[in-house]
Parts: sequence; C-alpha cells; structure tokens
Amino acid sequence: MLAIAVLLAEADTANFFRHLAMSGEAHRQLLLEAREAGKAVRFATSGNFLPFCDAVVSGQEFLAREIANLSPGQWVPGEEYEEDFVYGRFLHFLLLEGFQTSPRQKALLDRMAMLDEEPNARQQLCRALFEKGPKAFETALIDALREHERHCEELEARQFASSARSQTEKYIFIEGLALLRMAEGAGISTATEYRLMPSLARRKS
Repeated sequence: MLAIAVLLAEADTANFFRHLAMSGEAHRQLLLEAREAGKAVRFATSGNFLPFCDAVVSGQEFLAREIANLSPGQWVPGEEYEEDFVYGRFLHFLLLEGFQTSPRQKALLDRMAMLDEEPNARQQLCRALFEKGPKAFETALIDALREHERHCEELEARQFASSARSQTEKYIFIEGLALLRMAEGAGISTATEYRLMPSLARRKS
C-alpha cells in the first residue's frame, strides 16, 4: 500500500519499487520463520501470493525465486483456498523453471480445471502463460483487471470509512503488473499501457 501511495502521490518510481521489494523481503523472512517453526501459518502459505508479486514487480527476481522455493509445496486446508494455492504454485514454478513449460505446471493446470470447470480469469491467465498465447493472455488479463476492480468496490462498500487499502489498491493492480512481467519473461508481447497498470510502474530491466 505504501509503494502505491508514493507512486500515486509523487510518481516516485524508485521508492515504489523499493517498498515492493521490502514487502517481498518481509514475506521471505516470515516463510523462513514458519519453516524453522515447522508449523503452518496462515500468511506463510503459497496461496498468499501477493508478496511474491511484489518481488516480481520490483524486479528482484532472486528474491522472488527465494520466496517461491520457501513457499509450502502442499495445500494447507483451513488456512488458504485450494484455488489460491494452485495459482500461487503455478506462478512459482513458471519463474523457477525459467518460463519453460514443465510437467509440474501442466499438473497444476489440470488441478485448476478440476477445481473450476468454468475457467476463471486466473486459470485462463495460467493457460495463456503456459501456451505462450498473446491474445489469450490479453483477454484474460482484462478479465482479471475487472475482477480486481469488483473486489475493490466490494471491499469499499463493506467499510464505514475510507481505508489505506481502498485508497491505494483500487488505482494500481500489482498482481497484473507481475503477470505482465512474467508474460514478457515467457516471450509474450504486451502493450505499453494498461488501465491500473501504467508503464510508470513497470520496471524496464
């Protein structure tokens, strides 16, 4: 939220990326502590994939890989949705395997299809990244953006007063920015500008 705030208020890209990297680093530390404790922690699940996205958007690929490697390899019932776990692990493997297709990614796609027979935006995004399809990726990204906007509207409607979250996340779609960076890694061509995903917020290297 702080990263988005400095971007919105001052167009400060350096601190935008820095705060995203700090978010990723804090999550890496949490994953290490959870692993050392040997117990499941709600925020240290693979389904909590947004800090991984923060690291990807910040351009800290080594940090993102550490997060992927430290994240649990098994779904933790009661602490995360299975759909979130499978989606998070797919993104982890895509990065860890150098954006090359793999049997592990295919198995996760099959698991997604079993969980949701009607493909949602995230399932379609993963399929497009796996198959390296530019048109399918573009369509799914727009659908994911709309879902993000609906989620932000629902969150705001449930609150009695404006919150830091409602005043930041509805303007910048971090998950979408991470997906754009991963699409580029997979060799998928993308546009320069997207709604809530401006070029200003996309690291060039």
